[in-house]
Amino acid sequence: IPLTEKKTGEAFQTKINKLIFSGPEKENLALHFTGCCTDKARNMLYGDLNLENQDLIEYNGVANRLLKDYPHIVIAHDYSHICNLTAESAVEALKNDWLKIVKIISSHFSRSTLNVSQFRDCQRKMGKAPSDILDIPTYTETRFLSLQNTLDQILYLWDSLIQYKKLNEDPILDFCPKNR
Repeated sequence: IPLTEKKTGEAFQTKINKLIFSGPEKENLALHFTGCCTDKARNMLYGDLNLENQDLIEYNGVANRLLKDYPHIVIAHDYSHICNLTAESAVEALKNDWLKIVKIISSHFSRSTLNVSQFRDCQRKMGKAPSDILDIPTYTETRFLSLQNTLDQILYLWDSLIQYKKLNEDPILDFCPKNR
């Protein structure tokens, strides 16, 4: 239900009552109204558990308001929506950091044959077969699929990159975690 003004629990309840529970079928709809599914936003919640004293904290969200009007309904949380919101926030928080990491790793190896040689030695020491020893491709912004190919290779070789960083304390690779 799109809201153009207030986005409070009261505004949601008013909109729901106006759109759903105000017509000639309102009695039948109210009788068969089974529940509300929310993303746990404060304006949607009916309550939460206070972890310090285990008391229920009541909110003025639409779910709490609907429970008062329709005590037979079930309130559920839409965990897939919650996960999606979390993922969107994480991507927003990272923004272009992942692209910066790809560029740093790619340029670290494309600018130095010594670095490439040390990375290959590192993979050998990790017990990789000669056919499994791979290089990090050079990322070129204007080349079609360059980003995908470079990122795929970096992810595939991530364990080797972590080991390489441990053996070569190069400050350019400080974005890599020391331990997995």
